[in-house]
Amino acid sequence: MDDWWIQRIEGLKQQAKLSDVALAKRLDISPAMLAHVRVGRRALPLQARLRLLDALGYVITRDLLLRVLPEEVRAAVVDTNAAMTEAHYRPKETGADDSLELPPEWR
Repeated sequence: MDDWWIQRIEGLKQQAKLSDVALAKRLDISPAMLAHVRVGRRALPLQARLRLLDALGYVITRDLLLRVLPEEVRAAVVDTNAAMTEAHYRPKETGADDSLELPPEWR
């Protein structure tokens, strides 16, 4: 999973022609955290994942938000929300997200 995020970070950096400091600021993380993420020492924090997806043009829907959450958190949200039981939760790619590549574990 981390490789997918690292590739997207590098893509944003090149696309927006950002320095490492500017990229870290755009994701609202420290340059040190960015360096740790890039070498695989730390996972990209959830809020930074959402900022990255937003910067790349993903439409942040409830389904996409649930996919970004760690598995145990997603399961807790689904289990505790009466309106969204596991029996009814079926993520789908629609609209603007259809043309964007998803991490392998989301397919």
